[in-house]
Amino acid sequence: MSRTAPRSVYDTSADDEQLRRAFTNGELPVAIYGLGKMGLPLAGVYADVTGATIGVDIDQQVVDQINAGESPIQREPGLPELVERVVADGSLDAAVSLRTFHHGVRDALPSIVDALRPGGRLVVLDWSTSAPDFEAGPPESERYDVAGIARAMIDAGCRIVRTEQRRETDLVIGERRV
Repeated sequence: MSRTAPRSVYDTSADDEQLRRAFTNGELPVAIYGLGKMGLPLAGVYADVTGATIGVDIDQQVVDQINAGESPIQREPGLPELVERVVADGSLDAAVSLRTFHHGVRDALPSIVDALRPGGRLVVLDWSTSAPDFEAGPPESERYDVAGIARAMIDAGCRIVRTEQRRETDLVIGERRV
């Protein structure tokens, strides 16, 4: 059995100990969607344990506050200090979730990337142009595939860390260049 870190918890031959080690060493990042009263404490604890957590929220103000090392959640003992510490040491990054990647998002990318600290990550998870319910999004002429999203992120100042085209979603992770 291989001793390299698994890239995913799905479809892996890694045993429980290898998965546990990959999480706690930060080799397998954790993503928390929703940074409210439940999500932010979870993101903080995961970041403290793993050293590699991305928190995603739809509210730009919440994301900005967290990336500044401040907790938008009140009356949660220890949370402000935890958020400040894990953001300062780079274990937690927050990003805005955008429903679909199109011209408007592409045009906003430079501002989004500028809001990240150097090395901060931007995750774009978008409905694939080949998804069965593709018609639910913007017109096809305004959509981008994985390569188009990656090009737009590079143009905005990111170094591409990972791209993945899945059956229904496209994933691109970029890191703000230093």
